[in-house]
Amino acid sequence: MVGELKSIEELLKDMKERGIATSLYNARYNRKPILYDTTLRDGEQTPGVSLTVEDKVKIALLLEDCGIREVEAGFPAISSDEEEAVRSVSKAVSESKVLCLCRALKSDVDLALSCDVDGVIVFAPSSDIHLKWKLKMSAEDVLGCALEVIEYAKSHGIFVQFTCEDATRTPLKRLLRFYRAAIDRGA
Repeated sequence: MVGELKSIEELLKDMKERGIATSLYNARYNRKPILYDTTLRDGEQTPGVSLTVEDKVKIALLLEDCGIREVEAGFPAISSDEEEAVRSVSKAVSESKVLCLCRALKSDVDLALSCDVDGVIVFAPSSDIHLKWKLKMSAEDVLGCALEVIEYAKSHGIFVQFTCEDATRTPLKRLLRFYRAAIDRGA
């Protein structure tokens, strides 16, 4: 009914009964969705928004209280302030997994490990324009670097996600190849 609040379980059951799947993963394995939030990193990209370390810790704790089970704390490689924020969020949060963004570089993973995060989101450019003009590398070379970094992070016992940067401009076959390879390596 309109205006009536339902639990996540009730919403998923209702959607399943109507033949709507929130994702193939959840429908196939009948698991509760894991709520993941990027406010601390992506939200700060809003013009005029600049969060202090204290702001980020407060927001992370509020997200945890709301039931968010994965919090993307930031991108520690961009600055020492961001590194401090990721480390502080990781110390403050107790129930949720704290993740951070990393380029496909071992040095980014090392920095993430020093922040004591539970996991990393490794990203690699995949579109022709990024490969040619940003990295000046072939798709195979970029994928090779990404897979090495995924294995490196996994060898340190942390959770690893993988995503392609500029995926909407990436040829579908390449995108699928990148994601399948990342999954095969444990991401």
